[in-house]
Amino acid sequence: MIDINYCSQKGLCDTNQDFILCKQLQDGSCIAILADGMGGLQYGEIAAATVAQSIYKILAEHNSVDIRELLAKAFEQADIAVADKCKELCCKMGAAVTVLYIKDDTAYYAWQGNVRLYYKKEKGIHQLTEDHQKEGDNCTFLTRCVNGRGFRNPISIQETKISDM
Repeated sequence: MIDINYCSQKGLCDTNQDFILCKQLQDGSCIAILADGMGGLQYGEIAAATVAQSIYKILAEHNSVDIRELLAKAFEQADIAVADKCKELCCKMGAAVTVLYIKDDTAYYAWQGNVRLYYKKEKGIHQLTEDHQKEGDNCTFLTRCVNGRGFRNPISIQETKISDM
């Protein structure tokens, strides 16, 4: 049995710009998405919801194909959805996101930014994702995100057997 838990903390903005979506599909697979709107840009909560819902829609509708290819396609579609929202609202927005897709005995996960994914085992808590960020003078910059401008680097996609965790 797998328990999926999440923790969301309000950042520097007045509102928490995180969007969490976790659903089990009819075939028994599970999709969990946590998107965090980028502080310093506009409409962080809208960006986070747009990214999460767009990724979920692609994953839920096409779950019988290669999951790694599907995750890449879902991230590309989310980027297009954010670009469309930016045009509609005449703004710049973006979100960091992590996606967990569990199918059979395999956990697939993909991310952009600094939304972390952990797993808990008897010997402690282990981080699966690495932050895409750089430290600057008194601030932190994301080096990867979903912001409607395409991706310079490939989407980080990993998989692991749940029985090996």
